[in-house]
Amino acid sequence: PELLPDGVRYLDLELDVVNVAGDVHLVDAEVLEKKVAEGLLSRGLAEKAREIAEDLVQKLRAGAAPS
Repeated sequence: PELLPDGVRYLDLELDVVNVAGDVHLVDAEVLEKKVAEGLLSRGLAEKAREIAEDLVQKLRAGAAPS
């Protein structure tokens, strides 16, 4: 969330990291790409979101605590 003078804004980057009983994966990557195609998110922001999410997936799969 981002606090603004006249309210609060929340930007959902669409990607979610799911961990079900040790099965870790990304979901909603296609929704992220759709938002980029529609011009609602920049390509750079989408790539950064994917990079961070994929790093988290790898850390969770390796058993490391996320930072």
